[in-house]
Amino acid sequence: MAIDSDPAIAAKLIRVANSAMYAGSDPVDTTSGALVRLGWSTTRQLVTSFAMREMFNTDSASLKRRMQKLWRHSIEIAATCFVVAGKTRQFEPETALLAGLLENVGAIAVITYARKYPEITARPTELERVIETLHPRVGNMMLRSWGLPENVALVPLESRDWYRAPTRAPDYCCLVLFANLLHRLSQQPRPDMPPIHELPCLSGLGLGEITLESVLALAESTKTQICKMRTLLGA
Repeated sequence: MAIDSDPAIAAKLIRVANSAMYAGSDPVDTTSGALVRLGWSTTRQLVTSFAMREMFNTDSASLKRRMQKLWRHSIEIAATCFVVAGKTRQFEPETALLAGLLENVGAIAVITYARKYPEITARPTELERVIETLHPRVGNMMLRSWGLPENVALVPLESRDWYRAPTRAPDYCCLVLFANLLHRLSQQPRPDMPPIHELPCLSGLGLGEITLESVLALAESTKTQICKMRTLLGA
């Protein structure tokens, strides 16, 4: 099996198959056993997600910390998307996981390209300005070129628009935005953000009425699951 050629990904796949989210009566110890338990579609999404880790690497010492910070944020959002999606009927958890990881894929490309311009990388404030300006469109262009579904390809472009209108179809942009909302609420002190009741895109998530109290309750009830998924992704 091709997956076996990458021991790190194979090990992660087996670990996920044996996790509480997928485990059956007996543990699996081979990639073929993991594939049977998870199914082809889930396996493909998970392998793509695990392979994403390699994109967050750079041999530039000055940029390595920025990449590591980006990776930590990405696995936090991806793990949250996965767990929240599992509480709805309209989102596929594995697609949600991938959408969360891909939110900042454009930033990776911008940082990698910025290595050619030390006058920018030597000035952190300027580098952040360039990343924030370019990464949404760059990320969208990358995901389109990779042939990802439109509702995933839009994530880098629109997942930071707090006031984007909801859509009738399952919208992974809104799910990623909601994951960022939960992440912000977990921080102390909490960053400035608009009132939850003013965010129209949250109404289509299939989570019932969205209020500060309901969001905080969801954050508390999913904390352990998110932590476990984060560990699986970051291991």
